[in-house]
Amino acid sequence: MADTLVRGQKLDLSAQTTASRLHVLVETSGSAYATVRCLGVGENEKLLEPAYLIHPPQPRGPGAAILLAPESLERTALSITLDDLPSGLHKLVIALDVETGTFSQFDQATVRVGDEQHELARFDLRDALTDDEAGRARAAVAVELYRRDGWRLAAVGQGFAGGLASLLHQFGATDAFEEARTGSSPATPPVDTTRPARPAATQTDPSSSSAPQPSQTPPSSSSAPSSTPSSAPNRPNLPTNLEDTPLGVQVAGAGAVTLFAFILLAPPLAVLVMLGAVYFVFSRLGQVLVANAQQADAQQADAQRAEAARPENERTPKDPPSSKN
Repeated sequence: MADTLVRGQKLDLSAQTTASRLHVLVETSGSAYATVRCLGVGENEKLLEPAYLIHPPQPRGPGAAILLAPESLERTALSITLDDLPSGLHKLVIALDVETGTFSQFDQATVRVGDEQHELARFDLRDALTDDEAGRARAAVAVELYRRDGWRLAAVGQGFAGGLASLLHQFGATDAFEEARTGSSPATPPVDTTRPARPAATQTDPSSSSAPQPSQTPPSSSSAPSSTPSSAPNRPNLPTNLEDTPLGVQVAGAGAVTLFAFILLAPPLAVLVMLGAVYFVFSRLGQVLVANAQQADAQQADAQRAEAARPENERTPKDPPSSKN
């Protein structure tokens, strides 16, 4: 029957099994989900090397001595071959962390350790933490496998209110975590940007010790800016949109466009105005002449009607026809 450990208790695994391969199963339940990590540390309690930070971004240790296999959001398995671990590796730290929330959101967080045949021990991390500790902890060390006359198991149950960052810092694994997460080594020295890079074309002639000559081949897209031929014109950096143009330049430009449009359109407009004025004058003159003619005709007609209405003896006598001598 498996031993149920309490916080601080230790178990001599060598007395429990002779198997060189151990299996660790971490099971959680609740409203949060945990990420399981295994850190291989030396006697100085620091990460032995980046390859011994075993977690989802790097689930396989050197020589496949440690294998991490998440089976579901609530279940993660670890396989550890003790005989394949280097002698400098003193301890394996098995830890859990949550990205959001705290360990108070877990109903249980149980770690089971066994060999190929039997479960040897179990430890419930959630029961080991007090409510106050669980309410503040965002990462925790569950158990440790360490060397002492063979291999032993320690139920730790240490919470970290600072979360994963605090956990990694304690075991000197911060750089290894960043390397695994980003895929770039933090130990790489920074590039010296105080001196410009030499053109790629000048590096093909090791015998030349003078100043770099212009490249005879077109530069590739990955060449440094300094490899651009010196004959290329220096183009000023012009604004690419209206928002980048100063207000004064915008006003001056608008004024110039308006003046240019006026110069182009002024002559046609003047001709149109003159034609309109001439048309108006002649149309008015025609109207006046027509009105005068109509008025004269009306007066003549009125006079004829008045003359016709007089008695014959009162009419104005007509001039007699002249007689021919």
